[in-house]
Amino acid sequence: MLKKFFIVLMSAFLVFSLGLSSVTFANNLETPTESEILQLPDCPEGEMVSIPIGEAKYIDNGSGELIKIADLLTFETQEEADEYAKSIKSELNKSTQFDSENIISTMSTNGDVLVDSKYLIFGGEINLRVAYNTSGDNNTGYITYHNAYTNLTGFSFGFDWDESTCYSQVSSSGKDVYAYSSGVLKYYLVIDGLINYYNDPIQLSGYASVVH
Repeated sequence: MLKKFFIVLMSAFLVFSLGLSSVTFANNLETPTESEILQLPDCPEGEMVSIPIGEAKYIDNGSGELIKIADLLTFETQEEADEYAKSIKSELNKSTQFDSENIISTMSTNGDVLVDSKYLIFGGEINLRVAYNTSGDNNTGYITYHNAYTNLTGFSFGFDWDESTCYSQVSSSGKDVYAYSSGVLKYYLVIDGLINYYNDPIQLSGYASVVH
């Protein structure tokens, strides 16, 4: 019962804070000093490091964005933060693959389909998709083009998706495209003057049924 209440409370807080958040430096009017920007250290995949906040007001995520620390999710205790991180890891261990044959448009020579997805809590998703072209109408003939790519969609504040590998290849049948991607999900939690920086590895894969 307590766990359910905690999740509901966190959800309400996140929805509220989304409207107030400013996750890129371009959206902030103030110009932070060097001491107000926290540079993230190296964090091994699957691990977490705790970093003292000190005078910092922003995190440099290494991708040209500054994340405002005041807008990050804050926990009273390490135990609460651990429970939250455990919920995220539990979702990342699940995988949802899709039957692309049923969602590809008819009378078309091209498409863009979802083949695998990892759900974050509160509605965020990391998606693996395949864009393709075929030589004939109605998805017939042979595959002339294919490209796998990933995106982070939905509620994703406080999360960074760092893709390291992404590729696609035509299967031996010549009718399907296999797609694969790997990378790390980075996220940041505030606990009593510290930032917990998590670096969780993720793999996505699946098939797009292209030629019918």
